Amino acid sequence: MNISRLKPILSNGVAPVLKGAFSSFTFPFGQTVIFTMVFSNISKVKNHKKNIYSRLIHRWRAYTFNNIKKSISIR
Repeated sequence: MNISRLKPILSNGVAPVLKGAFSSFTFPFGQTVIFTMVFSNISKVKNHKKNIYSRLIHRWRAYTFNNIKKSISIR
């Protein structure tokens, strides 16, 4: 096996590949840990439905504003 043929693919070495593998591996599991922590404590909050919906609406507004801002700045 000739390793020099892999050089165009790994031109920056193995480090970028390992960084990408680490981030793709930790993404779903990190979310699982955070959601477990949030949902285990949600029963202790009195108005949890109101709280969740208000946060959801706030995030939706923020994402919409950012997308509009990005689409205007691209043109």
